[in-house]
This record gives sequence, structure tokens and C-alpha cells, in this order.
Amino acid sequence: MPAKDNFSRGVRYRIDTGKMEIQQVWQYGKERGAEFFSTYICNVEYYGEGHYLVHSGGIGTFEGETCNKPPVQFRGEDEKKVVLNSITVELKDNVLMYEMHLPANFYRAEKLKLYCAEDVLSLGKGELLGTLGVTEEFTTIPPAEAGGMVPEQYNVKLGQEEDRLILKATFEKGQMVLLQLEGETTHSYFIPTTKRPFLAMCVGTFQESDERAVEFPISKEKLVGEFKISLIIDDKKYETGVTVNL
Repeated sequence: MPAKDNFSRGVRYRIDTGKMEIQQVWQYGKERGAEFFSTYICNVEYYGEGHYLVHSGGIGTFEGETCNKPPVQFRGEDEKKVVLNSITVELKDNVLMYEMHLPANFYRAEKLKLYCAEDVLSLGKGELLGTLGVTEEFTTIPPAEAGGMVPEQYNVKLGQEEDRLILKATFEKGQMVLLQLEGETTHSYFIPTTKRPFLAMCVGTFQESDERAVEFPISKEKLVGEFKISLIIDDKKYETGVTVNL
């Protein structure tokens, strides 16, 4: 029967199943001592002669001393004294290509290719699919006296994207705010100034830390022409100095 290679804890064995002889032909980790020692989980991936991925996934210390049992078995007050680690290294011709430490215990590790042969990616010009719909307008316009240019304290910023306008500003909770687009026709939009829930889990990455921050989009759908943008804040109407062509 042919010889077979087996791997365990950074050691490569060659087993001749016909003669029942075992020969160790390679190892890694012993020279690193306790810092690389896992009591219960690990694996080795063989990519070619001299090319290995070695994962020591169950490393732990208890009060600074190497654990003599799986670190996850400590409970109660002792659990707070345990420091978990897992180390994954890639070696090629005995050269350390990279080393990764993670502060937890992980069962196994495997390097995945960024692309597969089956992947076919064709890049071309993007296109919009669907629409945002028409943004609801506010039909009751309160009386307001002219206030000149919008004060800097509101941090007003206006942006324009392919299919929408975006207002960013800072208002106190509960302030009455309307945005107006004034041209041959006038369109008014109520701007909520109370905190609103976010419906996407990832949005927290981009959320403003100031709870007074407001961001409000207005769809361009059904808006045609040139418009001046103004804001009614409480009982005053302010000019933004911005004109858009839609």
C-alpha cells in the first residue's frame, strides 16, 4: 500500500501502511514553547511541498500561566482570570509569511482564495433600477418673517445626487423646520427634528454622534425646473443661497 501523509498540531508524519512504519518529516511550533500550545483544538493545511498553514486555536493562560486544560472550561470567578488566544501562521520554505493573533479560541483555520475560477466579473456603466418615489409634501405653510441667510449655528449642508437632494443640518429637538423649493412651482417638505430609528444594522457606522444632527433626502422624481432652496425654522424664513436645476 502507498505511503500517506498525516498532520497533527504542526507535525507532518509519513506512514507506510504496508510496513507500518511512521517517519516524522516536518514540524512547527515546538520551538515556540508554551505561547503556541493549544490544549484541544488546532489544524494544519498543506498547500504544497514546504508550504503550510498552521493553526493553534485553543491557547490560554490562567493568571499568567499556560492552561493545562481547555481554557473555555474555566467557570465563575476563574473565567475572569483566563486570557484566550489563537495563532495562525503561514510558512513557506521555513519562512514565516504572516502571523495572525485573535483574542479567542477558534476550532480550525483555512485560507480562502479571493477569487475562484468560476467567478466572472464584468464591469460596465451602472444604471439606476427602480425609483425612490415622490417625497411627500407638506401643504400647510406657517407664516414666517424674513430672516436673511440661514445662521451658521444650524450647520446646513445641501447635496445633490443622481436621484435625490439631501439636507444635512443641526436642529434642537422639536424645532419646526420646513424645506422649500421655490421656482415656477413651490414644493415644501417637513423636516423631522426628533430622533428616528434606523432600519439597517450597518448604518451605525455612519451615524452622527450629535443627536441633534438631521439628514433628510428629497426625491427628484416629478421635480422639473430651477428652484431656490430656503428653510423655514420656527417663525423665520431663511435663504440658503443655493439654486438647483432639476
